[in-house]
Amino acid sequence: MMDVHRSIWTQTNNITSNLNILWAMHEVCPQAHLIKLGTMGEYGTPGLDIPEGFFEVEFRGRRDRLPFPRQPGSFYHLSKVHDSHNTAFACKVFRLRATDVMQGVVFGTHIAEMNVDPRLRSRLDFDQCFGTTINRFCCQAIIHHPLTIYGAGGQRRGYLPLRDVMQCLHLILQNPPADGEYRVINQFDECYSIRELAQLVQDVSRELGYATCQTHYENPRIEAESHHYRPDREQLLQLGYRPHHDVKSEIRIMLNDLAQHAERIAAKRDLLIPDIRWDGSRRKSAALPAVKQHSQ
Repeated sequence: MMDVHRSIWTQTNNITSNLNILWAMHEVCPQAHLIKLGTMGEYGTPGLDIPEGFFEVEFRGRRDRLPFPRQPGSFYHLSKVHDSHNTAFACKVFRLRATDVMQGVVFGTHIAEMNVDPRLRSRLDFDQCFGTTINRFCCQAIIHHPLTIYGAGGQRRGYLPLRDVMQCLHLILQNPPADGEYRVINQFDECYSIRELAQLVQDVSRELGYATCQTHYENPRIEAESHHYRPDREQLLQLGYRPHHDVKSEIRIMLNDLAQHAERIAAKRDLLIPDIRWDGSRRKSAALPAVKQHSQ
């Protein structure tokens, strides 16, 4: 959403790369199982419950099973929608098999297998382009920076920790779809609003001795302040998915991991206030009136 050049690069890179993989599978390894990392962001925030990819619809006396409409909120998420359409089409005409994982927001600093050597640790982003809300809140808490909530913070999304992402992908890998099947799986653990996440991070931070508060900033995105959000996630449970940790336990692990990097985070604190705006302008978001700032 920065500018036209990055917008075009994002769509070109994502769509052509996905098409290259589909054609390579068709020509070289048609029995392979493509696990495509999509995103729950493809669905947007419709006023209906969100099924896993498809739903039954009746129109003018006729019924059919159709793809659930995608209403993404950025040009990046639109590229993922195009990838989903191309993948579904390739499964139909090339008889490929693919699982399109509509992944919720991933957070966390490591999985158990990374403990044998610190060099195996995953990267963690907290900037406005690639960082997730929980990552940003935890980094802010570590350096005693106010937790920055965009707008009223009523936006809801599905979240799951990195360790459970790996469990889900392993289950999907072990249970492939049939030849020619395009399967959609919603992958998340629980849904939270931004306000709820901020409160969870604040509660755990204070338990660990970090003084934190919350501050509301004008939202740089074009999105509803509050909305209906109730997606399905039945298929993963049927495959045997069981969460490892609740969100508070994972936040506690994150804060302990991030404490040793507090100086590096503090040196980049200017990245914590967004200046990329969905209307195409570039300016820092401003703090909202003090009446909306609070320390709970």
